[in-house]
Amino acid sequence: MSKPYFTRYFTYFNNPLRLVGSTKIFRSFSRSQSKINELQDQPERKILSLQLDERNIATVQYERNGDTVDLIHSEIPSELQGKGYGHILAQKTFDYIVENNLRMKITCEFLQKVFEKNKSKYGKYVA
Repeated sequence: MSKPYFTRYFTYFNNPLRLVGSTKIFRSFSRSQSKINELQDQPERKILSLQLDERNIATVQYERNGDTVDLIHSEIPSELQGKGYGHILAQKTFDYIVENNLRMKITCEFLQKVFEKNKSKYGKYVA
């Protein structure tokens, strides 16, 4: 049995879908976002990388000094820019800092902007 057209439409564009007669709101994810892996640390290259899909990787370049990580530059493949992947990369990077009990210095302008929107959550991890 196939899904009604509106279900496929909303699922494809990754919008919330409200079921008629219910107060629950379901969030569905597009195929590309469901394949996003966990952030990988490559200390020999000083890069945090995130596999976005079969052929695209987003990265954050960093310098580490003890337990402080300087987030220098973030990069999203040009064909995926403006689609929210930068925010996903930023959030996963900040979560990585928290999970590993590290401190961060944010040099990257884009990451600074995302941090400002999430200051209450990550503020205590800034060096």
